Amino acid sequence: MTVSIPCEKCARPIGLAESACLGCGRPVTRDERAALEERFAATNSDYRDARTTVARALTVSLVSGLLTIAIVAIVFLLARMASDVDESAPILETLAPLVAGATMVAMFFVGKHEPILALAVVTTLWFAALAAPFALSPLAGVLAMMSPVGLALALARIGVLLLLLQALPSAWRLEHLRTAVRNQ
Repeated sequence: MTVSIPCEKCARPIGLAESACLGCGRPVTRDERAALEERFAATNSDYRDARTTVARALTVSLVSGLLTIAIVAIVFLLARMASDVDESAPILETLAPLVAGATMVAMFFVGKHEPILALAVVTTLWFAALAAPFALSPLAGVLAMMSPVGLALALARIGVLLLLLQALPSAWRLEHLRTAVRNQ
């Protein structure tokens, strides 16, 4: 099924894969691209479902990144306010999660155009953050989960990982459907 809208200038149909009107050469606007994508989503449930799953995962990336940055900032400020803290000690502990959080926020925006890349980066970061405590100190990782809060946090992190892993095939399907439309 071909999805199109009429050109504002010459009324020739503009298809989803076109960057300019083939009749008059006028570039397709951002609003027209959005309208074409909405029409395609309305006619193709597989595309709509994949797009929803990817958007949900990218939103989780944004929220997780912003929360990570906020938590790092709060912990850093609290550590600085304590007078018994070594000035050089928290740099690495602060920098690594800050970079991870900023990367996750950036991947939200990258994911609008490159969802596979963005979700692969976020999933890798999230898995590394989940596995790092166990890799660095298995006993400390297990002990951290012994409290109800620690267990709830671990289950929430695993839930986010599962959501991200579910979104990766959806991103592939989304890209495949977009490519198929471009090649029509």
